[in-house]
Amino acid sequence: MFYSEQYILKVIILSKNEYNHEFIAKILYSARIKNASINILHTYSIEECKTIINNNSDAALLFIDLEKPINLKSVDNELFIVTYIRDILKNKSLQIILKNSFAGKYTPDKIVMRYNINQFIYDKDSNENMILSSILSSLNSFETISLTEKSKKGLEQVIKSSSIIFELHSLKKFAVGMLNQLSLIIKSGSNLPYLNTSCFVASRKGKNFYILLGRGNFSSHIGENIANSVSSNTLRDFKLVISTKKNKFSKDHFILYFNNNYNNEMLIYFDKLTYLSKSSIKTIDLFCKNMNIAFDNICLNHELESTQKEIIFTLGEISEVRSHETGHHVKRVAEYANLIAVKYGLPLKEAEIIKLASPMHDVGKLAIPDCILNKPSSLTNEEFEVMKTHSKIGYDMLKSSNRRLMKSAAIIALEHHEKFDGTGYPYGLKGTNIHIYGRITALADVFDALGTERVYKEAWSLNKILLHFKNQKGRQFDPKLIDIFFDNLDNILSIKSTFPD
Repeated sequence: MFYSEQYILKVIILSKNEYNHEFIAKILYSARIKNASINILHTYSIEECKTIINNNSDAALLFIDLEKPINLKSVDNELFIVTYIRDILKNKSLQIILKNSFAGKYTPDKIVMRYNINQFIYDKDSNENMILSSILSSLNSFETISLTEKSKKGLEQVIKSSSIIFELHSLKKFAVGMLNQLSLIIKSGSNLPYLNTSCFVASRKGKNFYILLGRGNFSSHIGENIANSVSSNTLRDFKLVISTKKNKFSKDHFILYFNNNYNNEMLIYFDKLTYLSKSSIKTIDLFCKNMNIAFDNICLNHELESTQKEIIFTLGEISEVRSHETGHHVKRVAEYANLIAVKYGLPLKEAEIIKLASPMHDVGKLAIPDCILNKPSSLTNEEFEVMKTHSKIGYDMLKSSNRRLMKSAAIIALEHHEKFDGTGYPYGLKGTNIHIYGRITALADVFDALGTERVYKEAWSLNKILLHFKNQKGRQFDPKLIDIFFDNLDNILSIKSTFPD
């Protein structure tokens, strides 16, 4: 089943004779075309006709009724409008009927071929039935060409949309992209000047589907169960789609179903539609097949990212456990670093990268001997030199990866012991020459380490830590980061209490 409504076929009549306009209009109004009405545009000169055509590029038919016979000398002038349409405007879909007679050797077949006219009607042979038959045949040809063009545009839109959607790696962005591209397909397939509809994307959680993204009437329903957001009749359609796993097109709405190899399911719903052609439905079905593959890719990326995050946290925890330190240390450092990065003004995505990469800051300690790593007393100068190598070792372990996350972790591992005044290690970098990732992680790491009991020291009191941080502003730590730290101390302490030892 597909949607249908009365659509308009525009017919232009070009003639200098008012009687010809009335005669052709009478024949046109007698025509019965399914689901279509005729809109007649009257023109009395070539210049007027040019203006009408320029303003009505979707016109279906131009009926030219010339009174005087065309001859070899007059043909170019009389049919200039046809040349303008075909050669200048490059309009091949507008059907052109010429009603005339020819003088001399210029026969209709030569005119039809030279000027790309669709039909010719001899004046002397013309009657109402012949003209009506020619008009109906031309309008039918126009519809066929229009459907072909719409299918072509729809296919082009699918290809373009697919390339856009396949670049998206977030489920939320995927949902936005789907609604945007489907709206374009519907609009281009229906020739509507604008698309006024309501729609949403829903994903399955447990036994129910919840709205992930909504527009129009559903913009305020995000997070709701679809059972509470649609009518009982529409809900029955949803249940049918979910059980059959097939798209459903109804008279005023449609529902699309997506699933993938990771047992994820998603629904897309468009409501308040007034027109959707068969070609648009075919285009949407084709689009859905492509998007099922994209849906698979997004979930695969999520799976890989989740695995990568888990590995990074696990390695970070292993390095802490090996040095007899709590695994919660890396969780707290990650949360502190994320908070400070956001407050510093880094983009949320970059702050997330720091949060995920910071647990690897001490991964190089895996290569430090136990006798040094877990020594309960102060290290000798020689032992401390060995301990300092963990930053370079950690960098070397991580630097070869092409993944942004691992590259960021390598930077943090290398530079989180550098100091703002240039007295840190391994390279004695100073000020903003230390990567912002290293500066942020250094502050987060030291705050948590000072407040935690280690084999070589007791935990410091909060007041002692805060005094130390004030003293180290511009020395060990970036002054701007210290200000951010104190401005957000309540949030910092809230994180500390959320992940206790």
